[in-house]
Amino acid sequence: AAAQALLDARAAGLEVVLCSGRDRRRLGEVARLVGLADYLAELGAVHVQGTGTNVIYDRGACPGEQPPAEVLRPVVEAFVVAHAGQVEEHTPWNANREVSLMVRGDLDLEAARAWFATNAAWATIHHNGVSPRTSPTLPGVDPLSIYHVAPKGVSKAECIARDIAARGLDASQCAFVGDAYADLDVAPVVGRVFITGNGLAHHPEMETEAKTHGNVTFTAGHYGEGFAECVQAILDPGR
Repeated sequence: AAAQALLDARAAGLEVVLCSGRDRRRLGEVARLVGLADYLAELGAVHVQGTGTNVIYDRGACPGEQPPAEVLRPVVEAFVVAHAGQVEEHTPWNANREVSLMVRGDLDLEAARAWFATNAAWATIHHNGVSPRTSPTLPGVDPLSIYHVAPKGVSKAECIARDIAARGLDASQCAFVGDAYADLDVAPVVGRVFITGNGLAHHPEMETEAKTHGNVTFTAGHYGEGFAECVQAILDPGR
């Protein structure tokens, strides 16, 4: 269903841009396989254009001149120690990251952000979905949430707003498809937000917050089938 939706989008002249917390290498492989030229990796901190011919980095509030992921590493190590039993590094998925790092587990997000405010005020943590797996080294943590640690100022909403402006488009001409609680943050910068069914299943409280935005739709389908619903709704607004 997702593959057909991509073909339908291309036939209708609808441009699809990948936006993900994944690193540039992993997201670039997805883009190559499905034939997309532009993508926004690491929550938008790494903006790749023209199948890799141009790469734009957003350091956010990261201090110094080292790659932000290197500056973040000791901070994340200290965070994991301070939250032992709740969270661990999201290995092996940090190996090629350039601006942000990932941890997995189960956290009180506001308390975690308070820790960063005290210990590394230039960085913060974002919830970016739930893994279908569990971790043998975090017994009892189920479901297993994935979190991104990034410099302040780095977010999907920020990068999408910049990309829309660079294309000379208006927010009303753009839509976003996601499945994480944090994806609701994109609502103010696009015309419509679609959250696929798996996102709502993992976070039913999203439905309440979505009402504060007024432009959020939840799909019946999960994952790729949900994406296909979104494309159909964009191409046929009467649906």
